[in-house]
Parts: sequence; C-alpha cells; structure tokens
Amino acid sequence: MKKLRRFLAFVLCAALCFLLLTGCGSRDTIRFKMIAELNQEEFCVAFRKGDPLCDIFTAALKELSADGQISRLSAQYLGTDYTGT
Repeated sequence: MKKLRRFLAFVLCAALCFLLLTGCGSRDTIRFKMIAELNQEEFCVAFRKGDPLCDIFTAALKELSADGQISRLSAQYLGTDYTGT
C-alpha cells in the first residue's frame, strides 16, 4: 500500500508539473516578459466526500513533503523551491 501511495503521488506530481510546464515553451521562444510577481497562490485538489483516494493522496503528499521530495522536484523542474519549506 505504501508503494502504491508513493507511486500515485509521483504520478500526480508529474502530471501537475507537466500541465504547468506545457504552456511555457522553450526559453528561445518566450513571447512574454514578466514585469512583476504579484503573489503566490495555493492550489487544491478536490475529491468527493468519502472518497478513499483523498486519504491516500493526502498521506502520499505528507510523506513526500516530509522526506523533501516535493522540494527537490520543485527545484529540479521549476528552478527553485516554491514549497515554502
């Protein structure tokens, strides 16, 4: 069960990273210039009430956060650690 939770968390994190980065393009084709960072926003993942996947997802995120994996993924794929830990 622990391996399954870790695998699901990795797949979800990879999917989120992929979705976030698909619109970025390569550095050679950047058409927009950031003039100011307004704020950081948090996001959420919604589950139906009583969905057992919610507990699995939450436990996997806590585990990945506790061992620093989320921070490493953020630094690796986003260039800096945005997790605030």
